[in-house]
Amino acid sequence: MPASYVSYDAQVLGIVAIVAAPAELESTTHVLAWGVDLYYVLLRPARGFDMLGEDFSYALLTVALLGLLLGTVALHHIVKRQRVRAQWP
Repeated sequence: MPASYVSYDAQVLGIVAIVAAPAELESTTHVLAWGVDLYYVLLRPARGFDMLGEDFSYALLTVALLGLLLGTVALHHIVKRQRVRAQWP
């Protein structure tokens, strides 16, 4: 399968060395090959599964996090009040 090669759409001539370095994103690597030609590619073998899509709803994420925060604060006060009531005979 030609698509399984890093340079499937380009011919890289006279390769002297290949250097790979990790990127900030998980499962992403910078690959540089040089010789007669210079070839660079940002390689994502998992096709960027850990990246958010352009249609990701940041508003919904914010609302969900605020709901969890408010629920945590409310439950904290309820539990605190129950503990105080449990200590009184």
